[in-house]
Amino acid sequence: QQQEEEQQQQQQPQQETGTDEHTREANKELPAPSPTAGRASITSPTARTGKHARAAMRAAINVVKMQKMCSVEVSSVESMVEILSSVLHGVTGILGMSTQENSEQVHFARQLLGTLRLLAEFGMLKLGDDRERALVRGITDALIDFLGLSSTSRPMQQCKKAACEVLERIFALRTDLRLDKIFSAYEDCYQKADEWPAVFRKLYADLFETALISERVKCSQNEFVDPFLETLSSGVELGVKSNCINLLFSHSFQRANLVREAQRVTVLASPEAVTVLHHARGAVSTFGQLLPDIASASEETREVRQKAISTASDLLRTLIQLITPFADNRSGQGYTHEVVHKHQDVLRDLGVHRCVIQILQLSLHRKKMRDTLDEAIDPERRDLFRDCHTFLQFLVARNSRNQERMFQYVGLFMSHIGVRHLDAASTVAAVVHDNSALVAQLRDADLRMIVQSIAKYGKCARWLEMLQSVVEVSGQWVRRNQNIVLALLLEEQDFALELDGDQEGALARDDLPKVASPKAEVGGLIPKRVSGRDLLRSGSLMSHSGSGGQGQQSSSMPRQGSNGGPTRDRTILYREGNKTRLELMVCREQDQGSSSFLLYHVKCVELIGHCCAGRNQANQIKCRSLLPLDAVIRVIISCHHQEDDDTPHPDVQPDTLRFIRAPFISFLFHCYVDAAPHDLFGSIDIWGLSGSSLVGVFLEEATSLVEVLQCPQGVDANPPYEQMDFIFGTCL
Repeated sequence: QQQEEEQQQQQQPQQETGTDEHTREANKELPAPSPTAGRASITSPTARTGKHARAAMRAAINVVKMQKMCSVEVSSVESMVEILSSVLHGVTGILGMSTQENSEQVHFARQLLGTLRLLAEFGMLKLGDDRERALVRGITDALIDFLGLSSTSRPMQQCKKAACEVLERIFALRTDLRLDKIFSAYEDCYQKADEWPAVFRKLYADLFETALISERVKCSQNEFVDPFLETLSSGVELGVKSNCINLLFSHSFQRANLVREAQRVTVLASPEAVTVLHHARGAVSTFGQLLPDIASASEETREVRQKAISTASDLLRTLIQLITPFADNRSGQGYTHEVVHKHQDVLRDLGVHRCVIQILQLSLHRKKMRDTLDEAIDPERRDLFRDCHTFLQFLVARNSRNQERMFQYVGLFMSHIGVRHLDAASTVAAVVHDNSALVAQLRDADLRMIVQSIAKYGKCARWLEMLQSVVEVSGQWVRRNQNIVLALLLEEQDFALELDGDQEGALARDDLPKVASPKAEVGGLIPKRVSGRDLLRSGSLMSHSGSGGQGQQSSSMPRQGSNGGPTRDRTILYREGNKTRLELMVCREQDQGSSSFLLYHVKCVELIGHCCAGRNQANQIKCRSLLPLDAVIRVIISCHHQEDDDTPHPDVQPDTLRFIRAPFISFLFHCYVDAAPHDLFGSIDIWGLSGSSLVGVFLEEATSLVEVLQCPQGVDANPPYEQMDFIFGTCL
């Protein structure tokens, strides 16, 4: 372009000469382009490697030299493509007719193919009007003829590899054109459902029975396959074979590939979707502007940083509302799951998640605390991180593609575990929820980190929920994860397992013994855990051997672990409190949320029951030593009874009672009933109509449900879904 401008400046406007004479004079005076100008014009706007740039430059120089031969002016990209196509046809003919391979011709063909590849990467090959399609058709035919050459030398193999890459780009253009036709037809007859069959029948003929780029690559043509089969059978390199096989599959499965690509397209067919699009574009731009201020750590810019963090948090909350379904929104506002899924796709396609990840990659300094969660030194940044995690949890919910995008950042999320008021474990659980492929890729070290966090920071129910998400995937039990999770829990059973429901802390701080966490032996019996309240009553610490034997040891003497390792401070258990399970049930302690001790107790029993599910016999044997059958039956029947007179406590609410019974009934099924039901029913008496038997408890719940359903309710009264789920989903 610079050379043409200089040429025009040298010419006088009053010259009146013929077009042919003017063209010949310009061609005569046109110098060869300099290497710098050639490289800049070819590689811009994207920086290319020096090797490709030099090859493209040499091809451009040769195109200028071939200008008189082709009788075409180099005045546009289309003309350049036409020159390259005709020259490639000529080179292919020369190489096909010659008995000996001409190295100069092969090298020149490689330069031409490199130039075509660059043009395709820069988007200069199009399928818009008839002229552009004709150019692409000529290039496609030339490439197919070139791939049909029988030469298998190393330079020719490199040329064929480049030709395959250009064809892949052209096939991608064809897919884009087909998608454009599909969604244009969908848009035209969106509100005319009766016209859909005729429109899409005609559309099918336009897509697959019409030559969009060449007659030789239609679905019904097999001529395209022959050159690739000959290339594959001629002993070429692995890279060339791989490209040929990819093209064969792309040609043979055009319909399936088009359906797959169409499913990945997000159609904005509603005003809400357009609103999400505008919000997403604005969010990407705003996050890019706020990130430098958020990352600033200078005290001079503290006010600017606080304002940027506040703006980013407000923006995240707005985006969260766009991907919140009805069931998860307490205000009654939200969208259906289908609409939420489309909104999630829009946010992903526009790269909002990348902006959020950039924020989470900032440093979050923490202050180490003893026996409790760490405190963030910068609470404002921690609150922003909390909003980021909440946004990501909603972004990946029921969306496998978003889960796959976020799985690569699991290590980043795990680094935030242990910070107070930051729920990173739920983000990891949401990323792998009901996704068997991602669950199988989780490392043992990730699961171990969760269990060790429980032993280090204290009992938190959301960490157990994360472990539950990897044990059960879409209703299927993962045997590998069952074994790993149970083994990790048994390694830290003194600090991670909470099966009796009574809080520790009955002893004074000075009297608390230091207890090492015993390592669980594979196939060995696990000793029953002794609570701090039992220690207070007995005045001694019960010690159990790995084989189940018992012995006594003074409370002033520390107990060494089975592996002889260092002891661990048991002070963390003191912080739990000093209430029994019945006292916690009376005060409805489970309403405190994820920090609830009673909720942790329930989740713990539920988790070890899931580790036994699917008739995992090895885990069933281990868990029976943790919760014997008579203890499980006793909890189901009389967990709400007072110790003095063995009568039900009047202040225990029915929903709290079901809250405690449900995990024990589930554990009873997975660990005992599903293993040997006949032996179980022969060993205990489960029958009876009163509340003192297992079946009697179920009958009482069923009778209570009948009474609730029969009594008249107001218009705004909600059906007893929780009670119905307990009876039909748990008891039966």
